Amino acid sequence: MKKFCFISALFCVMFFSGCGETNSKETLTDEDLYTPDGTEPTDEEQCSSVGGDWNNTECTRTVNCAKKPEKTEWNDGKTDNESGKFTQTWNGTEWLPKTLESEYSEETGDCKYKCQDGYFRKMLNIGNICTGQNECYDDYGEKLESCPSSGEDFYGQDAQYANKCRAHSFTAVDEIVYDDNTGLTWELSPSDDVYTWEKAHLRCDNLNNANFAGKSNWRVPNPLELMTLVDNDRINGSILAGNYSNSFWTNQQYTAHTESAYIFDVYMFRYYDKSDAFRVLCVSGNEMRYATSSDFTVSADGKTVTDRRTGLIWQKTYGPSGSWPDALAYCQNLNSENSGAYSSGWKLPSINELLSLLDLSKSEPPYSNFPEIKNYRFWASSTSPYNRDAWALYLDSGIMWETQKSFDAAHGCGALCVRNPDYDPVAGQTCVAADEI
Repeated sequence: MKKFCFISALFCVMFFSGCGETNSKETLTDEDLYTPDGTEPTDEEQCSSVGGDWNNTECTRTVNCAKKPEKTEWNDGKTDNESGKFTQTWNGTEWLPKTLESEYSEETGDCKYKCQDGYFRKMLNIGNICTGQNECYDDYGEKLESCPSSGEDFYGQDAQYANKCRAHSFTAVDEIVYDDNTGLTWELSPSDDVYTWEKAHLRCDNLNNANFAGKSNWRVPNPLELMTLVDNDRINGSILAGNYSNSFWTNQQYTAHTESAYIFDVYMFRYYDKSDAFRVLCVSGNEMRYATSSDFTVSADGKTVTDRRTGLIWQKTYGPSGSWPDALAYCQNLNSENSGAYSSGWKLPSINELLSLLDLSKSEPPYSNFPEIKNYRFWASSTSPYNRDAWALYLDSGIMWETQKSFDAAHGCGALCVRNPDYDPVAGQTCVAADEI
């Protein structure tokens, strides 16, 4: 495991690679350390006991790569699944290097697939990325000793579904930070200076003129892209940690008042006049797009809506306005009812899942193309790291806001439930045709 802590206080993240498939024994027990006559085994005998081959200096084995996605080929140009192989070395405890099928290093010899000609890498949408929250909370924002079980109060919140999303994964290289999930490249150390909205764009243009980090497509990020950097389990900050002075411009103007634009403000986004001054964090890469009407498909029975970009399945209708505990319970109750084609797996969405429905480029609210959506506000299952209220999405203004969990029907939010029954840890990094990106 590698860890990078950046002086700029932008990130403190860890990333790792998964394990290759094997049927061999992976660890040694005390019994493995001795032969039947009680003597300590030789290096060759220990190597044999874990399924390796001893070459007089080290214990190695050759392993087939894990199954690769469709429309891809191994780095050697072959398309069959048995082409990719790599060599592991036993270090006395485990086989190294570990592998992740989408990664390859000439230094270690790990496998990697690449898209076949005519196909392109489709990176993850914000709705597939974890918020980073791994603790559970009550309706007063107090941390629970353990997350509740099914049927208990506050069951079904963000931290209980970490297996339904991809964890943050960043790689720092010199002056930049690469997001392994989205394919976006970020500045490692943005300027502390503040800019008007117009001058923020000019600053990113200046990076292009300087060919910063060898790239010429630097730009101001959109709100969804900045939200992929947020760690919702940090009490005193997000990955973009700090305070109000660490607010960052987005490239999205507020369509209801074009003299204003959205900013990312510590944990949330809202809009300010373009003449105000905030910091800017430039990004490079294909822009993460908003959900369009064509991305949503209504089921034959009219009860569910599937988003083709994320694979998430949403309830077509939604629960009444109420408190945060009411919303959690409403979605869990769907699992015991006949809810369209599906009767299990329903939950209140995380803030990232909820944000995947946004389209802030619309000329008027509601700021979503979800079928027949109204100007409502909806609860997220995620608790704010700032004051332990819950996150909510306000579709009348397109802002993300901390909302008191105990609000009643008159002031609370509704519940738009979601399920992700077929989560694949490599989904989103498969290869698709150009019109599917």
